[in-house]
Amino acid sequence: MFDNWFEGWAYLLSDDLVSYYSYFTTIFAEIALLWGFGVENALIYTILLIGCIVNVFFTAFLKGCWFATEKWQRALGRIYAIVFAILFTIGCAIDLNNAPILFAIPLLWTGFGIWLRGYQNSAFGFGFSERVYKISAFIQNPIVLIFSQILLIGLPIVTLGYGIAQIDMAIGYKITITVLSIIFAPLWAYIEDSWATQNIFELVYETD
Repeated sequence: MFDNWFEGWAYLLSDDLVSYYSYFTTIFAEIALLWGFGVENALIYTILLIGCIVNVFFTAFLKGCWFATEKWQRALGRIYAIVFAILFTIGCAIDLNNAPILFAIPLLWTGFGIWLRGYQNSAFGFGFSERVYKISAFIQNPIVLIFSQILLIGLPIVTLGYGIAQIDMAIGYKITITVLSIIFAPLWAYIEDSWATQNIFELVYETD
């Protein structure tokens, strides 16, 4: 278990396995903020957002199974997208103003995280455009690289901690939940690598 945990940290800090961490932690942060600021329909939104996480877990697990043929994986990808569409539709039916924002932010942040990690790990070689060279060189500057790592890994946890701090409960529970969130963070990267080995977007269309 500890080996997997440390391996997860290695993935999270240096590999491209950041989508589960980014997506899950952002959703948890949204849920904490919903409850912390007493947003109307917080319970329903929580169920829908947790449903998104369960959808990722369920699909990744099944697509990563040894019996998942290419045809089966395509079918799972379609079901995965349909479930997201259903959850989103229910959310919009409840509140057309807040639901699109709550569903979009985790996806946008995850997409940004995947893009950023790609440039953090990019290797210079033939075939890259001048623009790619410039962006890669900028992000791989030691100071910018450290800042981008803090942004990518730290911001979701900090936001989650802030949201938890706003919830009306004992300080001991707040600290415990925040610490557990940090402890579980590398496990999301380990699961992303160990199950389907596809990020949350690739689960829609990728087959092994």
